Amino acid sequence: VMKAVEQLLRQVDWSDTDVLVIDMLPGTGDTHLSIPQFVPISGALLVSTPEDYALADAKKTPGMLQQRNIPILGLVNNMSFFTWEKCHHQTRIFARSDEASGIEAMAHKFGTTVLRELPLFAWGCGSF
Repeated sequence: VMKAVEQLLRQVDWSDTDVLVIDMLPGTGDTHLSIPQFVPISGALLVSTPEDYALADAKKTPGMLQQRNIPILGLVNNMSFFTWEKCHHQTRIFARSDEASGIEAMAHKFGTTVLRELPLFAWGCGSF
């Protein structure tokens, strides 16, 4: 994987590009550690779903970014709620009994903000 990423970053003419967004799985693996060696990174936007397993993985990333002096631009809470089609009520699918350990706490801990909460869409699931 890293060889393909390196080839993409080094052999494509990115000179007219203002912003390059690289969507990566959460974590701190070789790809995450190597990309800053190939391109200057002006900031990172972290996206996580609110369930515990995803947050546990996402919480590893800010430390790695801080070690490389890459600022965290903010957090996005993906699939944070579902809006019912008929009544427009919002339901938090991944409800938490301890909201302080969620993405808001993660943002506070790393000195950033939650920029957006994105809904879970039920395309193709019929009417509710």
